[in-house]
Amino acid sequence: MNANYFVITILLAIFCFIIERVRPGWKLVSVRTWPTRVIAINVIQLAVILGIGKIWEDQVQGVSLFDLRTTSPLFDGAIAYFIASSFIGGTVHVMKAIFFGASFIKSTTARSDSR
Repeated sequence: MNANYFVITILLAIFCFIIERVRPGWKLVSVRTWPTRVIAINVIQLAVILGIGKIWEDQVQGVSLFDLRTTSPLFDGAIAYFIASSFIGGTVHVMKAIFFGASFIKSTTARSDSR
């Protein structure tokens, strides 16, 4: 990994961390351990992503569903974002169904207006 990208990623994370504390999106309950939890979760997420990336490069490099060699990095990133968002959204939906039951999913996804 290019060291510049790593530094930029860390700086962006710190910037977002500060913004969330200075101007939160909604009123937050004061939790003394919040910074520790946020840092720990982000470090775990980063480790998982880097670990999966390393496994991907070592085990399945060269195998692909799409030929993206001629596309722009912006397009490549958009495709990766779409795939990752779809996978994460599906995983969250399944986990909610497992832990909270199907009735929870129906109540949270039902339309509020009945037309």
